[in-house]
Amino acid sequence: MIHAYKGRGTDLSGVDAFRRHKGDTGSSEFQIARLSARVTQLTAHLNEHKKDYASRRGLYAVLALRRRLLVYLERTDFPKFQKILQDLHLKPPKHNKTRR
Repeated sequence: MIHAYKGRGTDLSGVDAFRRHKGDTGSSEFQIARLSARVTQLTAHLNEHKKDYASRRGLYAVLALRRRLLVYLERTDFPKFQKILQDLHLKPPKHNKTRR
């Protein structure tokens, strides 16, 4: 039986600053902030458990999703994109600009 990740162990204390309003869970900024918190948690876990390949695969999936959201935000709202990169200390994503 496969269990979906329930969010346990991830420090989400700094994520609320990226909400647009009280019930916001779907904005790109909020999703990127949540995924960044998850990346931090998974990276710390993998530093301790180097052979946990299932978690490593999950980390790659989270990174890919965060990258796609960053590319979307860059395309649709560049000032917010720059602000979130600065606030979360992220590098701009590498993407193929000729692709649609």
